Formats: sequence, structure tokens, C-alpha cells
Amino acid sequence: MLLRVRLFFGIISIFLFFPFSVVYAQIAERFSVTGQLDYEVYFNGKKSGSVEWHYLGRQACQGKEAELLKIDSDTKILSFFDLTSHEKIYLAVDDYLPLRVERDLVVFGNKEQIVETYYQDQDYVGIVKSSKGDKKQSMILRQKAPIRHIMALLYFFPAREMFKPGETMDFNLPTCSVHIRVDSLREIDIQGIKRKAWLLIGTGGKRFNLWIDEEKKYPVRIEFLFPAGKISIIEKKN
Repeated sequence: MLLRVRLFFGIISIFLFFPFSVVYAQIAERFSVTGQLDYEVYFNGKKSGSVEWHYLGRQACQGKEAELLKIDSDTKILSFFDLTSHEKIYLAVDDYLPLRVERDLVVFGNKEQIVETYYQDQDYVGIVKSSKGDKKQSMILRQKAPIRHIMALLYFFPAREMFKPGETMDFNLPTCSVHIRVDSLREIDIQGIKRKAWLLIGTGGKRFNLWIDEEKKYPVRIEFLFPAGKISIIEKKN
């Protein structure tokens, strides 16, 4: 079950790392006055769930001040996956690297809790998983720092004026490395609204396409491509 959950989050979060040498928008600015951003999930064009991101301000974590994000997901894709999750992500305020991730999950009706602790100075992530009636399970994922948490970094894309077609970037996640190539600036339809967005193509674990809004600098559409079909995550129309 833990491997299935890790696979799902790897699929959903395989797309969101960019260099931290550029200036990032402040978290409060990225979330605007609502403090929340909403997306809908589709499988082969059929609505299959939703994802919400919330900014909860600053809190202490492991003796450090941290920015706290909360992600609520409710997704059901045929018989392949049925997940309800509530996730808290603590990020260092200086570089937005993850410090700790806490997940409460209901996977096919089974409740689980997963805690990830990021040891950036030692190049690994410690994971503790527990579920009703089971003993706690621990594991270590070794990866070269900096180790990113893409679901959080979805909202900290570089505040640059433009991307460069053909530009490539490589990043480390807990379970794999990701390669991203900037394709082109295109006009796309997002929930009936025309938007100009940069198309980025990524590989690493699974192939994915990512559209970054030219003005807002955060993803408005993400697609994951599988032999059985396509999972799309699209910004919800306000």
C-alpha cells in the first residue's frame, strides 16, 4: 500500500522544480487574497476529482520558522485509484526546501498516516508510515540534496519575465530525478478562457506536459501520459 501511495504522489508531483537562483514571488502574493488555489482532475476527459492548495502562514517546525501549506485531494480514477488526502507541508522560509510533510490518507477505504522528514544536509528523506492495526513502518530514501517537494513548489515558479525555448533543467525528487525542457509559448483554453502559457515537457518516472501561465507564473494545466490514457489537472474556473 505504501508503494502504491508513493507511486500516486510521484505521478502527481513529478513536474514542479525550477532553480532557486531566481527571485520568487512571496507566498502570500502567489495565493492572492483568498489564500487558496483550486484545480480539477480529469481522466481521459472525464472529471475524476479535485485538488485544493491553502496557505496557512508561518509556524515553527523542527526548531525553525517554516511556511505552511495544506493540500486537500479527492480523486477516483476508475478502479485504478481511489484517494482522499490531507497533507501539510512545512517549507524553510529562506529557500522553500521541504522540512517535513504530514499526510492523512484514505486509500481504497484504508486510513493511513505518513510523515516525511527531509535531511537535506545528509542527503536523505526519512519516512514513517502507520495505519490502523499495523505497526509503524520506517524507510529511508537516499537522494542528493537539494531534495525538492514538487507539490509545494508548484506555487513558487521563478518570477522571470520569460522562459527560453529549448532551455533544459534537472532536479532531484526523493524517488527520482526529473528532466524538463521548455518548448514554446502557446495560447490554450482553460475552462473556456484563453490564456497564454509556456509549454514545458518533462520526463522522469512518467512523461508529462506542463503549461505555465505567462503572467501569473504558475501551472494552469498539467497532463500525465499513460498507455491507458491521460490524467489532466486543470485550474478551476472562478
